[in-house]
Amino acid sequence: YGITGFIFVEGSGSPSVSSENYYIATAKTQTFKVSYTFDSTPYAGRKIYCSAYLYAPDGLTQVAIHIGKNDTAQQVEFLSPTISTTANAPSTDTQYAYATDKLQIDDTVNLTGLIPNEAYSLIGQLVDKSTGKVLATSSEYITASNDTQSVNVSFTLNATAYSGKDVVVYETLYYKGKLIAEHKNLNDKAQTISLLAPTVKTKASGATSISDNSEIKDTVTITGLIQGKEYTLDGQLIDKETANAIELISVTSGNNEVVLSENKTTVTVTFTATAEAQTLEICYKFNSRPYAGKEVVVF
Repeated sequence: YGITGFIFVEGSGSPSVSSENYYIATAKTQTFKVSYTFDSTPYAGRKIYCSAYLYAPDGLTQVAIHIGKNDTAQQVEFLSPTISTTANAPSTDTQYAYATDKLQIDDTVNLTGLIPNEAYSLIGQLVDKSTGKVLATSSEYITASNDTQSVNVSFTLNATAYSGKDVVVYETLYYKGKLIAEHKNLNDKAQTISLLAPTVKTKASGATSISDNSEIKDTVTITGLIQGKEYTLDGQLIDKETANAIELISVTSGNNEVVLSENKTTVTVTFTATAEAQTLEICYKFNSRPYAGKEVVVF
């Protein structure tokens, strides 16, 4: 007997693939396997169905036919898996971080087009945006619980050499050792962590005359801040000749919280960043008489 099988793409009336097979009957009822080998990549996200035609031993007479268009047992759906990701630095809970020696970056990966109860491998790479160099790799092995699933991929990086740079997360998904989806986009902001390079510049003024209550105003310009985050800034007046900290009478800094240390030599100013760069004014009051003819430096 001859069996000719055809594969039809849903929505198309013409067969896309065919397979001819010949068998010798050994019983009145028998099961045969018809195999197809073809490039399925054009059919991602679409359904196909199989139909079979049985021919008598003369090879010409069609004796049976089965059209699989409405038979779910004859249908195959080619999945089109997708990956979308959002990177986050737990240290700041933002997409900005500081270049520490043990920086953690978490990538929340949303997968679609999975087969429930099947095993997958998700491979993540942390890449230097400016060079494309892979800085760290992390893997997760999952069993799909649904056709869509969210997975967390975590990286730990010594980022001290990458201050001021952007790092981007790449993700690739494998099924039975074969690549089925990837997300590699150097310009995707959702996949990017910016490693800030903060700077502090100061300019002191005032205290040109000696008194029991002299004032030095220090204008502090800070960059590399994360908007909305709280920071603390420590300050001191230093006797340049002896390098000793000077005892302070009081310190103010606008509406910012100011705490003077117990020995009154160090001030801590707490502020909330309103932008990536910000300027603070800190006013120090002290008895300048012991420092007549000397230089005082603000730290």
